[in-house]
Amino acid sequence: MNSVWTFGDSMTAPIGGDGPYTDWLGRRANTHCQFIAEHFGFEPINKGVSGSSPNQIFDDFMLNHKDIKSGDIVTFGWSPIMRYRIASQKPYGIMWQQFWATSFKGGVEKACVDGTYITEEVAQHIILNRYEFKYFYSEEVNRWISFIKEWAKLKGVKVVNWTWCDSNFGGAHSINVDIPIRMRTDMSMETNNVVKDGHYGEVGHKELAKEIIEFLNKLL
Repeated sequence: MNSVWTFGDSMTAPIGGDGPYTDWLGRRANTHCQFIAEHFGFEPINKGVSGSSPNQIFDDFMLNHKDIKSGDIVTFGWSPIMRYRIASQKPYGIMWQQFWATSFKGGVEKACVDGTYITEEVAQHIILNRYEFKYFYSEEVNRWISFIKEWAKLKGVKVVNWTWCDSNFGGAHSINVDIPIRMRTDMSMETNNVVKDGHYGEVGHKELAKEIIEFLNKLL
């Protein structure tokens, strides 16, 4: 059986089992990975991880690409280019710590400034660098996308690139995606603000899955 592989951040990752949205829905929600897999009769393999930077998303793909078979479908939900990662020492070893250099107004993420990873001054410098040169970082992601597409042709795999973030989230609109960037139904909209959350709920994931399926059908 072929598989649908999805890589991305919290807009791709499985929706948590315990939480207000699950309570409201009455069960654990499905994501676009499941909806696409169900449509094509494939197995869903969701590799999305909340908070992932573009570097982490590409790295997750590299860690799994040997297991992707000819005929599989692979989607990439790219996160904002203002996200980045830094190696950090943990009691159990060195690991990647994900950060989001959002803006100067809101400050930096708390994890940046507790002295464990980097100082606030260094974090502010990274914010300035990524903001001022966001086009350069977008082009880096575009080179990854170009490589992935060439790999997909050789492998016999169908690939779809999309992103949830527009120019308000650090210039990710400069990424060469296959699906137009648009507003989709989030949990707040779906629940009429019973659950205040900007992430996609099941309705939003269905909308995204429909767009991806339509794009894939054009490739057949």
